[in-house]
Amino acid sequence: MTTETEQDTLLLVKAQSAQRDLDSVIKELTHCSGLDGYTLRQRLIGPAISQLHKGAEKDLRPLADLLRHHQIDAWLVQPRPLSFAPATISGLTIRADKIVFECRHQRFKLKRGMQPLIVVADLSGQISANHLKRLLVHNAHTGTSPEDPSQQALQKEIFKQAPVIDLYWSDCADDPQQAVRIIPGKFDHRQLGDKAELSRNRNLAALLEVICDYCPQHHIDHSYGLGFLPDYRVKPLKDLFYHHKENLDTLTRYGWLLLEIAGNDHGQQKHSGSTPIQQLLETSGLAAVLPVFDNTADPQKPPAQPRRPKPPSLPPPPGPQTRSGLRLHFSSWRLAATFGGIVIIILSEGQQNLPAGLYRYGVSSGLLPLLVSGLCLWNALYYWRLKRRMENTPTSKARSAAMGMVEIHGQARRLYALVSPTTQTPCIYYCLKKYRRSGKDSTWRMTSVTSSDNVPFILEDETGRITIDPQGATLRSKITYDNATGNSSAHEKWKEEVIYEGTTLYVMGFARMTHNDQDTLRQRVADKLRNLKTDRQQLMQYDHNSDGTIDAAEWDSARADMEQQALHDKLHGKLHQGQQRSNQQLVIGAPPQKGLPFIIAETESETHLIRHYSWYIPPLLVTGIAIFSWALTRAATFFHLI
Repeated sequence: MTTETEQDTLLLVKAQSAQRDLDSVIKELTHCSGLDGYTLRQRLIGPAISQLHKGAEKDLRPLADLLRHHQIDAWLVQPRPLSFAPATISGLTIRADKIVFECRHQRFKLKRGMQPLIVVADLSGQISANHLKRLLVHNAHTGTSPEDPSQQALQKEIFKQAPVIDLYWSDCADDPQQAVRIIPGKFDHRQLGDKAELSRNRNLAALLEVICDYCPQHHIDHSYGLGFLPDYRVKPLKDLFYHHKENLDTLTRYGWLLLEIAGNDHGQQKHSGSTPIQQLLETSGLAAVLPVFDNTADPQKPPAQPRRPKPPSLPPPPGPQTRSGLRLHFSSWRLAATFGGIVIIILSEGQQNLPAGLYRYGVSSGLLPLLVSGLCLWNALYYWRLKRRMENTPTSKARSAAMGMVEIHGQARRLYALVSPTTQTPCIYYCLKKYRRSGKDSTWRMTSVTSSDNVPFILEDETGRITIDPQGATLRSKITYDNATGNSSAHEKWKEEVIYEGTTLYVMGFARMTHNDQDTLRQRVADKLRNLKTDRQQLMQYDHNSDGTIDAAEWDSARADMEQQALHDKLHGKLHQGQQRSNQQLVIGAPPQKGLPFIIAETESETHLIRHYSWYIPPLLVTGIAIFSWALTRAATFFHLI
């Protein structure tokens, strides 16, 4: 019986260069695919074929048409059982006109001038692991994707690991499907002549060179294990065991996947005057693979879109802020409590009845319960006002946010190459807390807090981006690590809160301009004067005495005109940015007035956050009223009012 998973259709794409501008296609795919833009970009960029989506064919076909419209090769493939597999060779003979591969039950002949498909793969999994590590490190410390490795570099790295070669070609119409697998050490290296060496991997590389010399029109693939193909992953091996059955089976299915890709476009990829390799491709469905590996230009294919300039690397972040000792507890209420405790200890020294007196005149009179009640009611009022402000503040877009109190939703992006200290993962905020305890005490005490709340970041939505200065904000993160550094001892532990890059955030704060208007106007005047100096024809318009030079009085006249033009542009919005002012000039930070909220929360929605704060109000209100009633009863009893 066929399961539901086997009926799923795969939407495969030929991954694009990191330098290509993919913003428009990602924006359109986001609306109709159900995937977020970050995931789409990760699967569209890379050196190999990737799986973009999986599901019913009728749901994926519009996505495939959209990708082809943007000149991105895409295929809808429904994997089927293998109809043939490469035969492992046990020997070979290199002749002047052909290469004969000896297998267990048959012989295969690769003649000169044929066009084989060559799959050069690494069975150890080290190439894919190195590729993933390079992606993570490059993105963590620069914020950009690295350049795709060249085919020569990939091939060189593969032959340093556990290489294997699969060949697919056609010999004649009577035998259209021929496929062999070449494993190092499984053939007589003396057939290579002067190219033979002592290393098995080098002999395999030399044989590949011979095959390429015999068949100049070959098509080669080095991408096994490098694309996002969940069902075709290569598993790392702890030793170089070339006959690892699982990876070999995956490699076979990967080669067959290329046939499935071709079969998807079989009706659209037919060519007149079929060559032997095209007979194989048309018979087995591999014809459409040729454009994937062919480096020659197709005159019928539209010109490729221009590449975007390589973005600059992210700058290093400012140093984190670390608080310890007195600075760790430097707050008004903590200082007041500490000072009050010291005063009580001093006054109670030598006085046995002071604690009883404090209880009599504090608790019995209802004064202390009244203070506790007031604290509960004040907090209930604070959360109620916060809830009402969040409900009454309209959600702004990044492009249209105005100065003043605003709230905005979007995805967090880094301005600096900030990474989490524990996981070395790109993030926009982390807070690392250190705890210690003495040998005789089981109580953990916080000894230091290291935070990146002084590092600004970007909040991005579908309209644009805006800068966030998190210093002074109430930050709520969902991800917390305990002892994540692995350096904790029996008397020391760490706890880290982190907000990763790409997380959806809710921000409520005060938006203000980043630059002073006077400085901006002065810069505009300086730019206009600089441009005037480079335009001699315009500059000579201020040569009132026609002596060919600009004296001090004439330069003052030019400066006055430039100031008037800059002021006119500022007032009427005729500069380059004009009415389409980018809100990167705005920064959302702490409000100038105390009592106004500044919240940065990792939350599913504003409603979810409002509901969270609403849970605090009833218990605080009930507790405050109950303690207040009890305090009134104690006070009335103490003063004999009842």
